[in-house]
Amino acid sequence: MKIFFANLNPCNTRKVNVRQCRAFARECGHSEAASFEEADLVLVWACEFRADWRDFSFAVVKEIKERCSAKVVYIGCTFGDGSRSRISAELGVPVIPWNDGARTLDKFLSKNGLSLAEIPLEPAEEKLVDSASAYRKQHPLANVCFEDEYVKLSICEGCNGNCSYCSEKQMFPAFRSFPERELISECRKAMQKSKTRRVMFLGDSTGDYGADTGSSLPRLIERLISEAAGDIEIGISQLNPEHFLKYSESMFSFIKSKNIRYINIPIQSASDRVLRSMRRKYNAAGIEKIFSGFRGHGFTNFSTHLLLGYPGETSDDVDVSVEFVLRHAPKHVVVSAFMPHPTIAASGYEGQVSSEETSKRISECEKRLAEAGIAVATDWGSITQRLMNRIRNSLGLRLSEYSKGKGKNL
Repeated sequence: MKIFFANLNPCNTRKVNVRQCRAFARECGHSEAASFEEADLVLVWACEFRADWRDFSFAVVKEIKERCSAKVVYIGCTFGDGSRSRISAELGVPVIPWNDGARTLDKFLSKNGLSLAEIPLEPAEEKLVDSASAYRKQHPLANVCFEDEYVKLSICEGCNGNCSYCSEKQMFPAFRSFPERELISECRKAMQKSKTRRVMFLGDSTGDYGADTGSSLPRLIERLISEAAGDIEIGISQLNPEHFLKYSESMFSFIKSKNIRYINIPIQSASDRVLRSMRRKYNAAGIEKIFSGFRGHGFTNFSTHLLLGYPGETSDDVDVSVEFVLRHAPKHVVVSAFMPHPTIAASGYEGQVSSEETSKRISECEKRLAEAGIAVATDWGSITQRLMNRIRNSLGLRLSEYSKGKGKNL
């Protein structure tokens, strides 16, 4: 069987799962098609956790289904058993959630009793570019980002948090840490091939690493530094503030020794009232300690996330968060809108903020941060649209219907 893998994922975190599936398909004797028109089976790897990506994924699946005779299957970040997916309900396309991927993919691809679970993960991906921005200037449609300047190492998947606004966790598999020995071995190989000492830790919640194995994020860093025998420069994505605070002594030590080069630390809000409602496990004093510590160590290469339009949020809460970010000046901020969904607790809270007001708050926040020289990405910003445009062009799609709606910038 010829299989075409249409990878729509807007993040690097799930690439380890895609690589495992491709290896599984090869082991089962299947081949990869060069385009969806030539395939017997099209696996669309996509994401439905956010409204813009949900609409984009729907448009992609719809056009592929209309233009080819192959069986089309959607797999990715979607809710529960996939029954709530618009792709399933309106297009009749089978939907495989990440958290059920292994069992269901076995039905589609397996031969001779082989199971996806038997295929080893490939947690490390070699560095793709020296400079993402320079590469994009020469290749405008290339799907690369600054994380591709590093060896990317997926250290865990899933999340142990219970945030009231989060729909993503319901799409993830159960939390698990990948084995230290395998991570270090694969990382060393990728560093040697890439001729770099830079490594980016990826995961849905990297600070949870080791919670299920008796290890920890600092221990993994220490082992990598020791066993790689060199001046390792580590970037860490999705490091929640409560985990930095838990390991603050070690983390500041790594920063001081320059073994940590970059940290993404999503605060979501700097308002204690909002943080409590969000069920975040830290307060404003905690994030002040972290970000002031960055300044004290001369560490400036960090980014964060804000979530605006959260139920009960006031304009004063927004001001508190924006002033906090302006005071500490991260290199980059992702500003997202709260998006209600029946499966998340906050959708039932009082004080729901209208989409119009949320959009206004995001626009004002973006303007204030940009005026201070802080790079900003929003749900409706140009970065997202450029990424969607690159994906559309790489797949040879028109998406004419989608371009009349939210994707008009495509």
